[in-house]
Amino acid sequence: MNLQQRDQKPCQLLPLQKNARRFIPPATIMKGKYKKAEFKDSMPPDAVLFMSHKSPHINSELFMNWLKDHFLPRKPYRKVLLVLDRHSTHCSSVEMLEFADSHYIRY
Repeated sequence: MNLQQRDQKPCQLLPLQKNARRFIPPATIMKGKYKKAEFKDSMPPDAVLFMSHKSPHINSELFMNWLKDHFLPRKPYRKVLLVLDRHSTHCSSVEMLEFADSHYIRY
């Protein structure tokens, strides 16, 4: 699913299935400094919007914020497997790897 901001490149929604009955709401990254209320008008309930002034693409800081603030609160209290691609932002941060390990998140 793509959203397009005027005069901006499309950004990606990344919905993740938690299990057969529940979903983790999508997270979107938009290029810019300030969130506007209308950015979330066409987004599903509980969707999260991250702003990045450099790029509408994931980086290590945004991934860590997503992991702590969006994924972890919805994670069941047991070990889970988080399937990731091999993008460097998902596996290059020692802080992220330690955080995931301490919260029983396997990748």
